[in-house]
Amino acid sequence: PLNLPSFYFKFAYKERDKHNIKFTVTDGENPVSGATVTIGTKTATTGAAGGCTIKYVTDGTHTVAVTADGFEDYSDSITTGETTSFTITLTAETPDADDTEDEQTGGE
Repeated sequence: PLNLPSFYFKFAYKERDKHNIKFTVTDGENPVSGATVTIGTKTATTGAAGGCTIKYVTDGTHTVAVTADGFEDYSDSITTGETTSFTITLTAETPDADDTEDEQTGGE
């Protein structure tokens, strides 16, 4: 058998680096608690301060999706590697025109 130094194999085959990616979800002013943040098959839920962490995300470009009650769904591309912390601002849902009309004529 070959007796090559172990560092040889580290350079011959390099696994992509993995990081813990931190997210802060806000409404532009306040943290959003209970938002679900998803990258691929990994999911985390924000706490009271609007933060969560998704562990062991490989370096590269990923789609991040965020959902929360009372807010429009969010989806965007992020690139992980040097950057491991992201802030996401959600937009409050606006009532549909049908919902508004029903509320205005509700008693008739």
